[in-house]
Amino acid sequence: RNFKPLPRDVFFKRIGADPQKKLITLGAKTPLVFPHNQDIIKIILEAIDTKKLGDAELMVRFDPGHDPSPYGAILDKILWERSETASGEDHLPNLLYHSDVYLGLGATTLSVEACAMNTPACWIGFDGFAEYPDRRLSCRLQYDLAVFRRLIESGAIDLIENKEALIGWIAQSLKNPDYNLKAREAMLGREYFNAKDGLAGWRVAD
Repeated sequence: RNFKPLPRDVFFKRIGADPQKKLITLGAKTPLVFPHNQDIIKIILEAIDTKKLGDAELMVRFDPGHDPSPYGAILDKILWERSETASGEDHLPNLLYHSDVYLGLGATTLSVEACAMNTPACWIGFDGFAEYPDRRLSCRLQYDLAVFRRLIESGAIDLIENKEALIGWIAQSLKNPDYNLKAREAMLGREYFNAKDGLAGWRVAD
């Protein structure tokens, strides 16, 4: 509803980011849902360090109930926030708006909301450095659900299934953020959002 983003430099100062760098935002799921968050963070940091992603920085937003303390020294290498404390009506919309890409660990709806802010978004569908002989143990299984499969097949949100594809997708999206703009607009305009008026809750209740 009438969202007016903060200037980039103002918002980046709030989160301690460098407005001259591309902002990669990762939504980290609680380990109960996705136990390989650290693997994904390390993959992205390595790509940043080796300049495969240009001049970029990583912001990690931890889900409710997700304790960052076990991440130890890795927290010193990233920007991070907890959803319990980094909230408010304007914070999350500004984060999604000013992020250059959004990465969802698990089929989070924040990837859909990132598209509403004109930010390219993907879902990560591999288990970091782990390999499971039984597909039923892999996070990939959730994307077989019809509701997520429809979104992936629409081309609006990409499913990333290995390390190389993840780095390639981020690099491509940073260079050309509008590569799937028509698919995103089609998803938001016709298929899922219906109307961006902030009144979905009222309609669901009715």
